[in-house]
Parts: sequence; structure tokens; C-alpha cells
Amino acid sequence: MKTSNEIRSKPLFTVITPVYNGEKYIRETIESVLTCAEGYSFEYIVVDDGSTDDTFKILNEFASLIRIIRQDNAGEPNAVNTGLANSNGELILVVSADDPLFTSELFSDADEFFSSNNDVVAWYPNWRKINDSGECIDVVQPLEFSLERVLGLGMCLPGPGTLFRADSAKSIGGRSNSIKFASDYEFWLRLSQIGRISHRDKLVAQWREHNGSTSISSRGKAMGEERIQLVESFILSNGVGIELATLARASSRYFAAALGVFDRKVKSRRLMLASIRISKGLPKVAKLHVVVFALMHPLSFRLLKIASKLSRRIHKKINSL
Repeated sequence: MKTSNEIRSKPLFTVITPVYNGEKYIRETIESVLTCAEGYSFEYIVVDDGSTDDTFKILNEFASLIRIIRQDNAGEPNAVNTGLANSNGELILVVSADDPLFTSELFSDADEFFSSNNDVVAWYPNWRKINDSGECIDVVQPLEFSLERVLGLGMCLPGPGTLFRADSAKSIGGRSNSIKFASDYEFWLRLSQIGRISHRDKLVAQWREHNGSTSISSRGKAMGEERIQLVESFILSNGVGIELATLARASSRYFAAALGVFDRKVKSRRLMLASIRISKGLPKVAKLHVVVFALMHPLSFRLLKIASKLSRRIHKKINSL
């Protein structure tokens, strides 16, 4: 008797990796996908988004095992959309170039789950945070998806290891190419309007923290403004109720104000005051030290810089003893 994989006319899974100048990690990531997906019905598409390092050379080492698409640099959302447009699988998994897989369990039970839950458009797991060396430094267990949490409180609950239906993603046009910093967050919001997004209480994915992944310096202002704009756009386009819209507007300005820690160009005081005014008090997501920092900005930014320099000097002296 043939298995469901053997009688499929197309692969069950399409794994997409967008990569730009990813020579440091891309080989490890490709090998991990090929290993963990072995035995499942899948295709692997790697989109080289105009890399100028040795990324393309490394990709060619796997030319017989993966589909390589090379394009001019257009940003991660565009690269993901390129992969999506060329995909044949029923379920999509986006794997970042620096986030190798570590278990084949990510793919297990997916066919049965999506077949039994026709209203579900995406399924996101628990995941672990690793450092540059691949050591686990934290485990993240996301909450159940709700519009109040994601839109209202600004949580991006689906993370690494999220599987989603290809036809659903294509029906909403994939990711927005106009959103630079939060295209995944905005994508989940739009996807949630056509189906249910469900949490998978299982640790099957990981995300790597390193200098390139966490740098916000000089981008804080743009990131904050983008988040506010996409929240406003979603509220207007989807007829969000007044209570939830108020919560979302206050939260988006609060988080934008908090980015003043990284970028002195952020108008933290003005944004925090706007958040307080909208919520008619401290916003629901507020932490007192963040509020104080924002209201004292830009003085607080300078004090933080001084404290950081002083801390480094102290550590340097201690280490030299």
C-alpha cells in the first residue's frame, strides 16, 4: 500500500531560505535542513538575494540537492516572496540563513494536523535561542495566538519553525515588500484574517542571536515609525473595534519610544506622551523604567551611554588584575 507521501502529486513541504551575504552560516543551515527533512516529501528553495560574498559559491556545492534562485538585492520580504512564488509544496517553512534546524520533529505530525484542522493557516512551535556557537541560551514558549496579543500588545508570536499553508499565503500576496523591519509580523496579522493561527506546544526550532541579528543602532527611528504605520494601516483596513484599536495604537507608540535606547534620533518623550494620551494612562504593556527613560529622553540616552562606557572600563580593569 502506498503512503500519502508516495501518492502526492506535489511535495508536502517547501522550505525557503532567503540569504544575503550569509557565507558564515549558510552551509550549516542547508545541511541541517537536508538532514532534518530527510524522509519527508519536500523541496528546498534557497533564494540568494544579491550576495557579494562567497554565499553563491557555497550554494553551488548543493546544486543537485536544492533549488537555487539568484536575484538582485531586494530585501528579505522580496526574497521570501520569490521562494513562495516558485514553491510547489502544500506547507511552507521559512528558515533563516543563520538559524539551522536541529530536529526532524519539526516536520512530524504536520500533515495530520493540517488535514484535521482545515481552519488553521499557520502552526508555530516553541523554540530555543542559541548563541554564535550554537549553544542554547534560552527557551521561548509563545502564548496562544490572539489578535489582542499580536495587534493590541505588539507580540510577534509565530517565530522560527512556523509552518503555514502555501495557498493561504499566496492568496494574501505573501509578505509586503514595502515593510522592511516587521514584514513577518505584518504577514501574520493579515494571515490571521483568513484563518486560525495555532500554537504547537513543542520545542522543535531555534533562532541564533549574534551581532548581525540584534543590531538596531541607527535604525530605531525607522523601525518605530514603520510599526506605527503598519498598525494604523491594519486597523483601518480591517475594521478593528475601538477598544482594540486604542490598545494597539498606544502599544505601537510605546514600543517606538523604547527604541530610543538604541537610537538618539527617536523622539522617545513625544512618543511616550502620545501612548499615555491614547490609553488615558500608562499603556497596558508599560514597564516603569521604560516610561521613565522615554520621558527623560534624550538626557537618559546620554546617561546610558556614559554608564555603558564606565561599565566597560571597570570590567577591563578587573580582567587585567
